Amino acid sequence: MKKTSKMISFLLSVTLLLVLFCSSVTVAQAASTQFLGATVTLGGKLTVNFYAQVANPTNARMNFNLGGDPSEIHQTVFVSEATAIGGGVYSFPCTVGTVQMTQTITATLLDGSTTVTQTYSVRDYAATSLAQKDWTNLSATDTVVATVNYGAALQATYATKFGAPTDPANTILPDDFKSRVEAVTADMLSADRAVVTDSASVSFYGYQMLLGSETTLYTFFRVPSDAAYTDYPVTVTCGGEAVAGVKSFLTTTNGQRMMQVCIPNIGASSLSARFVVQVGDAQADVSARSFMYSAIRAGSKDAAICKAMYLYSVESDKYVVDTLGNQKDNVVTDNF
Repeated sequence: MKKTSKMISFLLSVTLLLVLFCSSVTVAQAASTQFLGATVTLGGKLTVNFYAQVANPTNARMNFNLGGDPSEIHQTVFVSEATAIGGGVYSFPCTVGTVQMTQTITATLLDGSTTVTQTYSVRDYAATSLAQKDWTNLSATDTVVATVNYGAALQATYATKFGAPTDPANTILPDDFKSRVEAVTADMLSADRAVVTDSASVSFYGYQMLLGSETTLYTFFRVPSDAAYTDYPVTVTCGGEAVAGVKSFLTTTNGQRMMQVCIPNIGASSLSARFVVQVGDAQADVSARSFMYSAIRAGSKDAAICKAMYLYSVESDKYVVDTLGNQKDNVVTDNF
């Protein structure tokens, strides 16, 4: 069985980390339009939440720019799309890519009569989080470390696409925190290896991974050269349940007829989730970490980013468990 270990593409971003927040924002006493603070959440996408007092909310909106010319709007969030906290305070979410965590976000709040601006970045938030000393859950520090290390790995891996990382995301970390990535070995992911059962006519060929705001995993199965799509029914399950959004189609790769199966929307806390991919009578039990294992074991060009992604995944799993029903105890709010 041949396992491909080539990461085919990259779209911005990833998922997982820190915090939900509401009650610890201080509501301004005067009804003036102003920024109050920020938090970061990581679920499906990496999001910076800007909290602001809005005096005239009827037609208010917040424009976000990522570095460069402020006139180039990255995203606009109207007050109707924001989360109302109470007392005229709203939370406006700005979605960014992990590779963009060092870039300055310029937030411009317009309420019809007043315009105010605030600059911030994901790394600013990480630095504030690491400086916090009184958390009830200190493992959140490891989550921040894994996140900025992963951001730095993305910057380094995709330098040709996004420009050389002159200011890596993890420059805020001590060297011993940065070196955690280098310590990852394939043996640490041995439990994540693919488990494959081939049939007489269908065999597992390998996988590829696409990094976007969420991860997409592609699996490939060899089929006979004269195969029709309907000859080999495809099913994908996770935990015994059918997986939504799966796409499959026949293709030719390296002269081989293949059934390609696409598993989309894998969030950071699901990178260890096992997917059972059935093509005809052949089966592969795989996860996104299976790809990481193969890349690290082979020492491929994707090994470095897979090491960082693995730690990001591990800390995401811990964070979900540690903060279940208790997230606010671990919130760090950066007040402006």
